Amino acid sequence: MKYIMTGLGMFVMVFTCLVASSAWQGFVLTKVWGWFVVPSFGLTTLSIPVAIGLVCTMRLLTGLYNQATVFDKDDSKEDTFGKAIGVMFIAPLILLVIAWVATWFV
Repeated sequence: MKYIMTGLGMFVMVFTCLVASSAWQGFVLTKVWGWFVVPSFGLTTLSIPVAIGLVCTMRLLTGLYNQATVFDKDDSKEDTFGKAIGVMFIAPLILLVIAWVATWFV
């Protein structure tokens, strides 16, 4: 039971961090866009939900993780497999859900 709760706690923590970082990066993107892109190119400002969607898109296009920090050579095969599954399937699913929720506000 201890390992289940530890795993569940880790999942909740990672999920919360992904949501919070997406929101933060969306906010930062709206500010930077407004400071540089709008005056330079005459484009419209971005809303935070649109910026969150762009952040999710950029994460998918540029990579979700840094392999050097995710995979450790001392990890067991099970740990490496679990991390790979998380990177390949779980992280993109979470980003998809975050972007989908952001579309409700666009």
